Amino acid sequence: MDLNSTKLLLNTIIEQYNGDKLDIKKYVDELIIMNKYEYINKDILSTDKKNYILKHPAKSNKRCCEYRLSHTSNPITKIVKINYNDLKYIINNWKPDDEIGRNMFITDINNDIKKRCLFSTDILDNYEIIQVFINETPDKIKYVIFNKNEQMFYLRTSFTKEWLNNNDYKECKESQDKEWLIDTSTLLASKLFWVNLKNIINNI
Repeated sequence: MDLNSTKLLLNTIIEQYNGDKLDIKKYVDELIIMNKYEYINKDILSTDKKNYILKHPAKSNKRCCEYRLSHTSNPITKIVKINYNDLKYIINNWKPDDEIGRNMFITDINNDIKKRCLFSTDILDNYEIIQVFINETPDKIKYVIFNKNEQMFYLRTSFTKEWLNNNDYKECKESQDKEWLIDTSTLLASKLFWVNLKNIINNI
């Protein structure tokens, strides 16, 4: 948070806070969350993408217990980005079952992680990381990033070149980390990934 943002936050606390002193930490935390995502336009118009759904892939997919965004009438449509209100509508109408999917772990965000999430042609300052999960093994990550210029969430998977050498896979591009590649297909992730994203979206 820069100095001006901090000043505005403190002014808001002074001008608006009227509660009991015991509640002030919660109040400040809420304001910080609001400030953290101030680059997201919550008034952006919904599109026909709000009719997409979160669903399991076909049973023939070995990861069929996980979820991905899907077009209701054309399930093979590639979906890699979506705006705030479309995503919020979809994720709040999602009704997950008991299937868990792969064991994934949320991870801290640093510059090394950020480089693995961006194409070599992406401009670093145009993006903010929303969440990053490490897959069962540390050679693959799944994540959501936000393009501030486009006002779009991008949902991606990245993996190491070593992982690619051991797997027959073609849909990928270079990242800003020379040892990592980015999957260009629709993100497929476990229930935990989507539940965590839902909590973030609903607190923006």
